Amino acid sequence: MNIQEEKNILIISILDSLDIKPTKINDKQAWYHSPFREENTPGL
Repeated sequence: MNIQEEKNILIISILDSLDIKPTKINDKQAWYHSPFREENTPGL
């Protein structure tokens, strides 16, 4: 894999492979709860 191929990997795909799922997702954004604190609404 070269650098251009690595740049095309979506962070959502990486997190999904680590079994980290977004709480909200739309066309341009995916929202995740912070792993560092308790929160009721996703902030990442």
